[in-house]
Amino acid sequence: MAVTYTNKVPNTSVTYTENGSDVNLSVHTNSGYLFDGEIIAYYWNSSMKSKTVNLTVNEECVLANGLCPDVYNGLTIKGATKSMLSIVNEIPDTEAGVVYDGVTATFTVTGYTYTNYIFVNTKVNYTNKAGEQVNLPMTIDGQTCTAIVTDIDDTQPATITGRYERACLITNNLTLCQPLETIPPYIMAGDTLTVTIQANEGTEFNADDNPPSIGYHDLDGIIITRLFTVSEDKHTATITVLADEVDLQGGLTFEGGALPKQIVGANYGAINVYRVTLEELEQFAKVRFFKEVGYGDTTFENIDLGKWVNRIKRIFIDVPVASDDVIQCGNYSTGVVCKAPAVETVTLNFGSVEIPAPNGNATDYDSEIKVFLPCSGFVSLPNDYAGLSVTLTYIINVITGDGIAKLSHNDIVFQTAEVKACSDVIYKLAETVVGGDTWDGIGLQGYEPYVYVKTFACLNDTGRNSDSVRGKIGNFRGFNVFDDVTPIHTAEMLAEEQEMIYTALSDGIYIE
Repeated sequence: MAVTYTNKVPNTSVTYTENGSDVNLSVHTNSGYLFDGEIIAYYWNSSMKSKTVNLTVNEECVLANGLCPDVYNGLTIKGATKSMLSIVNEIPDTEAGVVYDGVTATFTVTGYTYTNYIFVNTKVNYTNKAGEQVNLPMTIDGQTCTAIVTDIDDTQPATITGRYERACLITNNLTLCQPLETIPPYIMAGDTLTVTIQANEGTEFNADDNPPSIGYHDLDGIIITRLFTVSEDKHTATITVLADEVDLQGGLTFEGGALPKQIVGANYGAINVYRVTLEELEQFAKVRFFKEVGYGDTTFENIDLGKWVNRIKRIFIDVPVASDDVIQCGNYSTGVVCKAPAVETVTLNFGSVEIPAPNGNATDYDSEIKVFLPCSGFVSLPNDYAGLSVTLTYIINVITGDGIAKLSHNDIVFQTAEVKACSDVIYKLAETVVGGDTWDGIGLQGYEPYVYVKTFACLNDTGRNSDSVRGKIGNFRGFNVFDDVTPIHTAEMLAEEQEMIYTALSDGIYIE
């Protein structure tokens, strides 16, 4: 019956032979490992007594042998191993280890869990198989460093060097600007950090509004805020900070940034106007709610940035942009980058159209003329403009979406109409809905203007109508022939004046 055993010696394998109840046991280390101390076998004999056997370890510390007599109920083998490689760890507050299979050595250094401690310039220094000294940088991942070596001389010790120290972690919340050189993720004791930032195109730094700054705790725990020095052209800003003046555990934060040079809505009081996309609205929704943590006597407060939202409009025109902007709600910056409108009003020129006059005579002045205005509807035009060119122009306010339509001839405006080139976007706030919840289908009417004309065709070859109508002379339009004219007379009319009127009617009156 084969003996059962449990091997609790890491990095080893076991072989054995049986002679009755006696077992010859051999434990072999895996390649790259040596025994570290005693190797002991535990078992019960046939008399149900506990027995231990210290296996004999050879000089190379790679093989342990021993006879276990009268084995009745299995074997348990215990002991320890170590890598053939010798490691010298010179980094305080860390532990180093290596896994070696005789070819590949994997070094690991783990730092003790201290707040804001990081590894810096960690290396494995070893001798390769050619006898050369190698300084291999380790890969740093948080509080663990690793390195893999395949050409090590395992007869020579390896040394771990570097630093494991507290760092001042840097948080970069700057907006609408870029550093001329990358801002490091941290600074350490003795470091001096100088940062120069450059405003994005179309933006500038404003010392009075959202100025770039750094914030940190000094060595006495006092919160310090320092502003960048802004250049005269407001395009660059610079600041220098000494790590030895900062409580490294508290960290260092960059805040503020640049603002658009052209701010639409600046003359209307405390409002900000942005051109946003659906994706940017979705980003805003994700940062809209948060809890403001208080210190000292300040209490915790749940913040809803939606209470600063006055309106959201979908405007049916292309709004030109000046630069990037960041959505601000009250005193809070959302960090959501969007576009800033370049102008307060946008002028749209729909072009010109010639009003049809198919008859080429006075009959065309009896036409009914209507123009479809996008986002407004139909408006009537005087039939005096039959056969003339008419130009349509819109002026739209990008803040409200409201505007005015202008109809002109020869650059002279003869008619205007109010238009509403927008619809409200339904957006739910805590206590109300911005824009209301009524469906607005004005955008479905269409955005292409056109002219509707109802004309009257001539009924004879002369191009004149032959209808017989009885009425007052003053009510007729166009070319008319009058028969059986009632005597024209008023109490104040002179005979000569009456004769002049009859003569004019008899000769015919033409007005061009």
